[in-house]
Amino acid sequence: MVPGLGASAPVTAKAVVELSGTTGPSLVPPALTETSLPVLPEPAKRPAMEAPMPIEAPSDKTADATTARVPRDCTPLLALSPRPGAMIDILLSAPCRRDERVVLRHAGLAVTYSTNAAGALFASLPALSPEAAVSVLFAGGETAEARVNLPEAAEFRRFGVQWMGPQSFEVNAFENGADFGQPGHVSAASPHEPAQTMLPLDGFLTVLGDPSTDSPMLAEIYSFPGTPEPVPVLIEAAVTDATCGREMLGEVLTADRGTVRLSDLSITMPGCDAIGDYLVLKNLVPDLKLASAN
Repeated sequence: MVPGLGASAPVTAKAVVELSGTTGPSLVPPALTETSLPVLPEPAKRPAMEAPMPIEAPSDKTADATTARVPRDCTPLLALSPRPGAMIDILLSAPCRRDERVVLRHAGLAVTYSTNAAGALFASLPALSPEAAVSVLFAGGETAEARVNLPEAAEFRRFGVQWMGPQSFEVNAFENGADFGQPGHVSAASPHEPAQTMLPLDGFLTVLGDPSTDSPMLAEIYSFPGTPEPVPVLIEAAVTDATCGREMLGEVLTADRGTVRLSDLSITMPGCDAIGDYLVLKNLVPDLKLASAN
């Protein structure tokens, strides 16, 4: 799931000139007699100097050995932080796992993402339990795990569906009696945002997973508003070239007061002559009750 060189300075060549001997008048000093030469004492002998030890440049093998003594730290680091709406912000730093598919897992939820060219990943997950544990599974089986406390997660109700493969399912919620396309219709096209309050009066949808990864694992989870009024929720499955005439598999996920439940979802799609239609699945949401309403 990461510079060029400037122009070099001009180099000035030095000319080398050989000077040959020239002919000219010879200057011959006058002859000196032996008596005219002063007698000088013999110079003292200097002690012999030892030849300096040669300094050798470090070889490539020496440099390699020095580098090998400093191993690169490839340990992945996973950091979690709470966000409004009982959401978990995720920061993964894995410098030796660049552009790699990873699986984020939390309380039965599993979705795929890719690290970027620096080996980092930024994502968010809805907390399904107050003591939230999130793990990252890498391609080679290595994992990283972290935990964060979100007490407000016990006040949230969540419903969603997860599956493997291309886009297959869509979650739709209808708040305040809304119909398709109206302001209270919550979907991937209009997911709404978590409110800043602990128990929001409006719900929101979280679309999870990166569909561009190999064998993508995707999910959509709706978080109910903090009101006792029921909110109709349904799942749609679009009939496309990739889904027509085959069985589609998934899992329905519900979270209520920190208790998570998973149930299998299996539907047989209409034939390819129905491409463009939608299969609507209703009555999948169990009777969830707000903790504050008990």
